Amino acid sequence: MLWAVSRAPLSKLQKYKQRMGWRFPWASSVGSDFNFDFNVSFTEEQQREGTVEYNYQRGGHAMDATPVPEPVIHFAATCGTDASTFSRDMPGMSAFMLEDGDVYHTYSTYARGLDGLWGMYHEGADITKVGDALWWAVVTVATVGYGDYYPVTTFGRIIAVSGIGIFVLLVGSLSQRRLHRRVKVEEEDSSRDIR
Repeated sequence: MLWAVSRAPLSKLQKYKQRMGWRFPWASSVGSDFNFDFNVSFTEEQQREGTVEYNYQRGGHAMDATPVPEPVIHFAATCGTDASTFSRDMPGMSAFMLEDGDVYHTYSTYARGLDGLWGMYHEGADITKVGDALWWAVVTVATVGYGDYYPVTTFGRIIAVSGIGIFVLLVGSLSQRRLHRRVKVEEEDSSRDIR
């Protein structure tokens, strides 16, 4: 099941969700460390000290550049804020598995790895075939997206997102199998100890 998590108050998220006609579950992480735990939200102190870690690397992000790139200033202004505040929240997607009341973090992707989910069109996009879209999905998931390819057709985007979804399901399934084997071995070991 897909859930969205945002730092806005739940009442604001629900109003926006209703206005857009969306039906997926949407939770608020306001007042919690959820976004910080998954390195998609940052403090002013982290910004000042250059210790922002995003997309599995510390520093060197477009959002950290000085002077601030014009697109970052523009996007911040369209959100009604300044570039520094705007760049303290970044996009990310994580997959989790729930088993016997325990939650397991199985996968995360950030930055360009999310392009397929957004259904964005990028000028200069060069994915026009189904095979290319499937390869893009594999490369995006395997490398956290290096951004050389973009799906351009609706069908290509659907294939790309499906490829990512299949990969996430595969990782979750393999994680679950491995966990079951480990639990089974531990149960066998504990039953031998009792005898």
